[in-house]
Amino acid sequence: MDHATVVPSLAYHLLDQMTNGFSEDRELGRGTYGKVYLGLHTSGEKIAVKMLHPMLGLDDELFEKEYHNLESLQHQNVVRLVGYCHETRREYVPYNGKKVLGEVTHRALCFEYMQNGSLNDYLSDESSGHDWHTRYAIIKGICKGLKYLHEELEPPMFHLDLKPANVLLDENWLPKIGDFGLSRLIDERTRITASSVGTIGYLPPEYINHHVISNKLDIFSLGVIIIKIMAGPTGYSKSAEISSQQFTELVHRNWRNRLQAASVNALESYCIQVKRCIEMALSCVEVDRHKRPTIGNILNELNETETASQFADALLKDPESTTNQESQQTHITEVEEKREREQVRETENCFGEVVDNYRLDKMARYMGKHKAREDRAREAWNLVDEHDKDNKASKYVKGLKSLYGNGQSTLCRLYNETGDTIHQVANHDWAGHIGSAPYPATIGNGQWAAFHHVHRAGESSGSVAAVVYRGENKHGQDKDYIVAWSTPCSFWHRNKAFCGISDVDWFQNNLEKILYIISDADYSSSDKSGGCEIEAKIGRGHSPKFNARISYR
Repeated sequence: MDHATVVPSLAYHLLDQMTNGFSEDRELGRGTYGKVYLGLHTSGEKIAVKMLHPMLGLDDELFEKEYHNLESLQHQNVVRLVGYCHETRREYVPYNGKKVLGEVTHRALCFEYMQNGSLNDYLSDESSGHDWHTRYAIIKGICKGLKYLHEELEPPMFHLDLKPANVLLDENWLPKIGDFGLSRLIDERTRITASSVGTIGYLPPEYINHHVISNKLDIFSLGVIIIKIMAGPTGYSKSAEISSQQFTELVHRNWRNRLQAASVNALESYCIQVKRCIEMALSCVEVDRHKRPTIGNILNELNETETASQFADALLKDPESTTNQESQQTHITEVEEKREREQVRETENCFGEVVDNYRLDKMARYMGKHKAREDRAREAWNLVDEHDKDNKASKYVKGLKSLYGNGQSTLCRLYNETGDTIHQVANHDWAGHIGSAPYPATIGNGQWAAFHHVHRAGESSGSVAAVVYRGENKHGQDKDYIVAWSTPCSFWHRNKAFCGISDVDWFQNNLEKILYIISDADYSSSDKSGGCEIEAKIGRGHSPKFNARISYR
């Protein structure tokens, strides 16, 4: 069947022929709404025929309308509908032990056939199955399809039953979301019931407890899927047994070991992607739906993760070289490979490592002993200050410039002494574009960050920017921490630093006031609140160093 000429309405008898009488050996699967059969046309083309169960509340007129809405959907990560059947026939049906002639309505939706089945067939523990590159491509493809449904359609379409069985894979392993929108074929009163939406294990608390439906229901389901893709069905259960930080480290460590064993060329790039993806997935399964990201936020994070992965690769090259890299490719000896891996690992440490009990247990003086917050803070300070971090971080800035061209770069060293991870929640640039999510998105202990600013037409030169992080103070209350600076290119002696602590969202709501404070600031700044202290200093010159420290007092 040619997709360009296929008649949308397919006769029931044709579907019966194509599925060999809807025989069991043609059954591909079954779900909430019906059974799916392999349909084989006389031309040799295959389609998936989903015969819908009879459903109370399914209005014929609504079915026709919604089919045509679904027919118009066009996205590479959404399964394409190629036809439908809506036909009432007079057939013999059982009634009181007899066969009587009655009217039977048959409804079917016909989709493109996906050669590699569903994602559910391939989920495995992280030590087996697909390589990381394939899994990451599947994760991103699912996100693209969901963004199309949530943010590119008017009105938006919620899936409400997103799970591995409804993510289908074509011959090239391209993921496509299936069974989307079928819940819209049921009227509103039928849909809002405990049994009509979703699958246990993929439903968020607000639906289980209160039947609340929103786009964040799909986001929760997406988070579960991503965790299972990365950790396997067995590993997923561990996410509820240990802290988010411990689970992130566990998955990251397992994947690093696997990638090292496979001798992949892009080890550090992949490890950056692994860590960001698992952190993102955990944010998707937050109990409070308001804390879950939107699908647009998630795709932005994935795109910026790919940029961060490029940074790690760029650091292995001469950032100022303009020669053709392809002509320089040579076979690297085992010794050279080891040296390059160490270089990237050291540079990665410029971005900090969370010093937790797992890391301390690898140190002889802490092994098997009680570890206090002060121990973590002390080792974190050693981490941020050791091994010539200044030069390595400066090399990172050169890598940024090699990717994005020259601009104003502020090299930030952010040291979080509190022992708790803090999260970037907002940023603002009055001059010099710093992007939607500057690195890092989270800060453990001893964290480097390099912010690269690109001059835009009509703006003053240099950079005036602020980044807000959120974390608990000494009393367990959420507080916002701001780090801000002003570095005019033409007046290097006027570099300014500002930092502060406030209640949640205060800085975002008072940006103009912050700009005024920055304009009157000096080379250093400090603030105290709730048992916490923050201090910041900025150096002189072009592309200065900015140091900030958050501590308990």
